[in-house]
Amino acid sequence: MKISKTYEKIREIWFSHKYGFTNSKKHARELYKISDTPLFQQFEKCVAIPIYATLVRDGLRISYLNDEGRRKEIEEIRNEARKRYGRRAIKILNISSTSELQRIVEYLIDLKIKKNYNMFDLTKEFEKILDNWEKITLFVKSEQEHNIDYILKEINWHIEQKQELFFIFAYSSAIQNTIEAIANLINESIFKNNNYLFESKIEVDKAKKEKYKCIFERIIAC
Repeated sequence: MKISKTYEKIREIWFSHKYGFTNSKKHARELYKISDTPLFQQFEKCVAIPIYATLVRDGLRISYLNDEGRRKEIEEIRNEARKRYGRRAIKILNISSTSELQRIVEYLIDLKIKKNYNMFDLTKEFEKILDNWEKITLFVKSEQEHNIDYILKEINWHIEQKQELFFIFAYSSAIQNTIEAIANLINESIFKNNNYLFESKIEVDKAKKEKYKCIFERIIAC
């Protein structure tokens, strides 16, 4: 089956709500609004499995519900996902309800452009990220908990493991230490000598809280 036909079939299933958790008109309106966001639409064009898109949409809704303090509805979504689809579903909800999803989607789009990956290639890459999420992510906490030496040690561990991909996320007071640690490694040519490229970005969320996101990719010579 050609990619275009497959994608149209996915959209047909998606809009039938066969896989949704919708149980009210208000819920349906919220999901429809989320479906119109650029982030969700970008994800939907990258990943071929409809249930992943459904879970991502619900994860994005959890972010919205969090802002409104609607804890009971969040628990209902999580319990339903866990009951139907298990631990991987909860992982998707967790990733898509936070800023990590944006960085993953950017990475998938980059693969699509630079390596000409099709939807099935991108789906496999997304599943690889899910399966290894705990191993390939570093969440830097406050500067008191995670000092520069700790961050250096963690980044060097990822490099020593020759991981093809890993992410670093830092928030507020933890950002400065993270940037300084990465700068030290740049000055020592650690990334260059080990064939790593990286991209970083600082954003401000709705609560005006700064977020630092960095992705490291190991370039393997052909």
